[in-house]
Amino acid sequence: MKRNLLILTLICTSAMMGQIKIGDNPQTIDPNSILELEGTDRAFVLTRVTTVQMNDILPLRGAMVYNIDEKCVFQFDGTRWRSLCTENTDNQEISDFTFDPIKNELTITLEDGGTKTVSIDEFKIKAGGDGDILTTVGTDVTWIKHTGAVAESFLASIPQVIGKTFTDVKFGDNGVVDTSNFTTTNTTITIKTPGIYKITYRVSLEFKSGNNRSESEFQLTQNGNIIPGSTAFGKHRNSRNNKDTATATRVIEVSGSTPLSVEIAVQAKHSSGSAVLQTVVNATTFLIEKQ
Repeated sequence: MKRNLLILTLICTSAMMGQIKIGDNPQTIDPNSILELEGTDRAFVLTRVTTVQMNDILPLRGAMVYNIDEKCVFQFDGTRWRSLCTENTDNQEISDFTFDPIKNELTITLEDGGTKTVSIDEFKIKAGGDGDILTTVGTDVTWIKHTGAVAESFLASIPQVIGKTFTDVKFGDNGVVDTSNFTTTNTTITIKTPGIYKITYRVSLEFKSGNNRSESEFQLTQNGNIIPGSTAFGKHRNSRNNKDTATATRVIEVSGSTPLSVEIAVQAKHSSGSAVLQTVVNATTFLIEKQ
């Protein structure tokens, strides 16, 4: 009885002084403490509630509970309960930022008023070389060499006689080809991926024999169908002025699922005159560029 009375007296005395100490060394309490818990073999247990029970509680800001559904301590921020296991200042929104050009520093202000200053020097990217483009590879930012998406063919040998009906012009298998977007034969360039493509051809014809004024005509085809707006013409006067060059450029859009097979060809015909016409070596080219 005397022991219980002593404890009650200590508690009442502590309460009147505005301080309470529970656990070991009840007679010792920091002067700045309202409540102290001390012990080496016991723990402080927060109120244990479910998520539903927790959301029904609207306490003062700073209140804490242990959520038995989430198995984590939650703190009330005045508006909602925040998990102390998954939420921290990293999830705060940025409310403002300033940049110091002299120190080259960026200062970020968070929604709770806290700030973070970082040096922009940490984010400098080493310059790339000529023709390089900056791109991402996984989570890294790096420079890569831009090779361009092009396919080129040109006639390096063996002229082709051009007949009286349209036939595919032979360019050979010389030139630069981006094989990820194109395949080539000696008469065609096939587009394999969707996109916008610029097509340019230059075909030079000359007399192989004969000396009569003649004319020639040219066009582009896509999978055997004429591409509108791609026609060009040539005129061959006589043996002293028998060469002529036809040039045309068209831009087309290719759509569909990869892999595609859009075959582009240049066709030519000897439209009038009795001379025999043939292509000119090193003056007959075919180029497609992906835009």
